[in-house]
Amino acid sequence: MFDANILPNSQVFKYFGEISRIPRGSGNTKAISNYLVETAKAAGLWHCSDSVNNVIIIREATAGYEDVPAVMLQGHMDMVCEKDDTSSHDFEKDGLDLDIDGDFLFAKGTTLGGDDGIAVAYMLTLLTAPDYKGPRIECVFTVDEETGMEGAYAIDLSSCKAKRLINLDVEEEGVFITGCAGGTRLISTLSFTRMTGTGSLYDINISGLVGGHSGDEINKKRANAIRLGARLLYHLKDMDVPFELVSFNGGAKDNAIPRSASITICSYCEEDKLRSLVDAYAKEIASEYYPAEKTININLETDKTGNKPHMVISDRSLKSLLLMAYSMPNGVIATSKSIHGLTETSVNLGILTTTESEIKATYLLRSSVAGRLRSLKERMLLILDAAGCETKTGNSYPGWEYAEQSPLRDAMAAFWEKKYGRMPAIKAIHGGLECGIIKSKADVDIVAIGPDIVDIHTPGERMSISSASRVFDYLKEFLASL
Repeated sequence: MFDANILPNSQVFKYFGEISRIPRGSGNTKAISNYLVETAKAAGLWHCSDSVNNVIIIREATAGYEDVPAVMLQGHMDMVCEKDDTSSHDFEKDGLDLDIDGDFLFAKGTTLGGDDGIAVAYMLTLLTAPDYKGPRIECVFTVDEETGMEGAYAIDLSSCKAKRLINLDVEEEGVFITGCAGGTRLISTLSFTRMTGTGSLYDINISGLVGGHSGDEINKKRANAIRLGARLLYHLKDMDVPFELVSFNGGAKDNAIPRSASITICSYCEEDKLRSLVDAYAKEIASEYYPAEKTININLETDKTGNKPHMVISDRSLKSLLLMAYSMPNGVIATSKSIHGLTETSVNLGILTTTESEIKATYLLRSSVAGRLRSLKERMLLILDAAGCETKTGNSYPGWEYAEQSPLRDAMAAFWEKKYGRMPAIKAIHGGLECGIIKSKADVDIVAIGPDIVDIHTPGERMSISSASRVFDYLKEFLASL
C-alpha cells in the first residue's frame, strides 16, 4: 500500500502521489497544468502558463543568496500510458494505483510515470519547502515530451534569467548526462484498394514482449512485435501458404518498442497445417531472442464465420507492407566510436495501423551524428518510395552536443564526490532530451540527473524509493552549496 508519510523525503512522494491521481498522458495535460498553477498560487510564487499548458514557476533567492546566479530546473509533466493486456485502466480519467514492493514504487497494471513525474515532485518540493536555502530557482514544466517535445518547442523562456540548467529526466542515479541524440520521425502511408478474398479467417496475436524505451533500451536486443509479425507473414509466403492479409496492427507509441501486434488473414490452408507452421515459428523466435525476451506468445485463433467473402489486401500491397515492416532498417544501426557502449544511430518502427484503405507506419530515427541521421533518413525514404508509400517527416529535435568545458558539470561532479565519496559517471545518451531544444532558446550550461527507474514506458516500470530520496537530498544540498 502506498503511504508517502512512511517514506524518506515524504513531501516529495506526497507530491508524486498527488500528480499520479491526475491523468496526464501526452496530449492530456490541461488538468496537471492547472494543478501546478494552483500550487504556485497557494504558495504565493510567480508563475505563468501558455496555450499548450507549459508552466514556469519561480522562487526567488533566499537570504544570503541574492547575488548567486539563478538556476533553472526542468522536467516534463506528461507520461507514457501503457498498461497490461488484462488492465481496464482508463488513462483519460483514472488516476494511477500506486503501490510499494520493498524499495520500489510502482503502479498496478500500468506505467508509473516516474518518467518524468519525479522531476515534477522534486521541483514542487523545492518551490514550497519552508527550509529551502539557495539561489533563485526557475522551474520549467513542459508538456508532451513523450510525443515530440512540443512543449519545449513552444515555451517562452524570456522570464528566465538562469545560465545554468539542471534537467531532471534521467533514470539512473550517479550518472550525469551531458549530451543526447537528436531525432526525427517518419510517417509513411500506403494507400490501397481492397479486393474480395475467400477462405477462413484467422487471427494471429503476438504478445508478452518486454518492450521498453526506443532510445535507452534499443540496444538490449529486445524483439519488436511488428517486425515479428511481418517476418511471420513473409515466412508463410515463403512456405507457399495460400493466404491474403485483412489487417495488421501493432504498437502504440513511436518512442516505445512495440510489445504486441495483431494480424488477421484469410486462408484456405488447413487449420492444423497453419497452426503447426505458426507454432514452429514461435518456437524459433523464442530461442532466437532468449534471454532478452523470456515470454513471446504467438497464438493462432480461428474465426468461426466459415468460408465466405472477405475484403482483403492484394499481394502487391502485401509486398509493399513487407518492405515497410520487414525490409526497413530497425534497431541499432551504429555505435559510437568515441563513447564506449553508446548507441550512436538507431531506428524504431513504433506503430503500424491498418484502415479500410491505408496502412500507416511511424518510425523514430535517432543519432548523435547529424550526418548519420540524415543518411539513415535518406535510405529509408528510398525504400518507402520503392514500396509506393507517401512519407512525411514529423517532429524533429536537435541533439545536445557534449561540451568540453562545463563549469556546472564540474561543480556538480565535485559536490557528488564530496557527498558520496566517488565521482559520478559522466555520459551521453541515445535517448532524446529536451535539453537541445532549450539550449537553442537560452544560452545555458546543462547537466541532467535523476534517480534509478527501470523498465520505463512499460507496465513493469519501477522507481527506487531510496534512490529518489538520495537524488533529492543531493539536489537540495547542491543548490544550498552555491
